[in-house]
Amino acid sequence: MRWFNLNLPVPADNARKTWDTTTDPRTLVSAVFSMVAPIETEIFASGLGRLTGVTEPLAEALAATDFTGYRLAPATTEPTEFPNDYGLDPSTLVFPRVYALQITGQPGVDDFAKTYTFVLSERITDFLCARDPTLSSKYRRREVDISGGPVRGTISE
Repeated sequence: MRWFNLNLPVPADNARKTWDTTTDPRTLVSAVFSMVAPIETEIFASGLGRLTGVTEPLAEALAATDFTGYRLAPATTEPTEFPNDYGLDPSTLVFPRVYALQITGQPGVDDFAKTYTFVLSERITDFLCARDPTLSSKYRRREVDISGGPVRGTISE
């Protein structure tokens, strides 16, 4: 099995998370993404808060698969509280319905896993890249080992 990391676009400068700490491990209950740019891919990241989001169409597509190692939590978007730091006026942006993607998987076992970085199985990477070819670029898709470290001498396009 091959493993990959995707360098996701970052249209959110922050993500605030609400956790259920009565579970072990804790469970993401909801999230709010503070947006600074349009969402241009179905899967995206936040800068601070280190959270991945997905659009509703991708959430529905994931739910219809047998991919493992993740759960979806309701999420909302809001304009950033620092609009002068960015070129666009975030209050004028319109965003689709989104969900937060909580990674729960184990590397080498599940399709979604997290070590010190986001690690994806080849089958989920192919699924995401087929839905959004911009993720297939050698600048976005990188083969990694099971721990998330780069695999030398490979280019994945």
